[in-house]
Amino acid sequence: NEDGSIAVVFNGEIYNHRSLRRELDASGHRFRTHSDTEVLVHLYEDFGPEMVSRLHGMFAFAIWDSNTRTLLIGRDRTGMKPLSYLASSEGLIFCSELRSLWAFDSGRLRVAPSAVMQYLAFGYVPDPASVFEGVKKLPPGHILLWTAQQGAEVRRYWTAPRAEGPAVDEAELVETLRMKLDAAVSSHLEAEVPLGAFLSGGVDSSTVVALMSRHASGRVRTFSIGFVEEEYDESAAARAVAAEFGADHTELILRP
Repeated sequence: NEDGSIAVVFNGEIYNHRSLRRELDASGHRFRTHSDTEVLVHLYEDFGPEMVSRLHGMFAFAIWDSNTRTLLIGRDRTGMKPLSYLASSEGLIFCSELRSLWAFDSGRLRVAPSAVMQYLAFGYVPDPASVFEGVKKLPPGHILLWTAQQGAEVRRYWTAPRAEGPAVDEAELVETLRMKLDAAVSSHLEAEVPLGAFLSGGVDSSTVVALMSRHASGRVRTFSIGFVEEEYDESAAARAVAAEFGADHTELILRP
């Protein structure tokens, strides 16, 4: 922030950072970059931990407030970005990848037998557990507040909405879905790196590419993997979709 008292580390994309920046500019904040990352510290200054509810995006972040000596870590609503932590009497260690915890202090990490059983049963270790004893994953839609005096406190900030109200007809549902998909794809085109799409030629990826081509400033880049075995190969369908929308298409064939 302006006086260096609040700092952030961040992994992800904030899709509504431009509108948030305009709001923060109007309230007197001063920005030094055009990055979505900087929005987080100024938003925290105005709203504290509640700032996370203003964010639309995929993210894992940690904000250190040196004024109150408080650490806030947050994870996006559906958990697209990973975030794990280890709380102890010495403090709190957090990471996007468990290998960094291993690099930090492998001596204190022990594989949890229950996590092994969960992995063998489900193919993953469900939140909030991890493969290591004492190491937890911050669940999607949650924040964690840490101070030396209080330790770690985990709070939920978002719950998936439940459908309410009378049923609507199919045509209205189709139009609502079309509008929401269009808005979602349009917002996701906000990024600081080149964007592309994996294209299989199926309904899902073809819909995304179609909507990207509507909003992108240039040709959409698409990528497809084909197979030499015809019964598994969908590259022709992907090629046809790419041609329909004028995409810059890259195709690779996987061979034994």
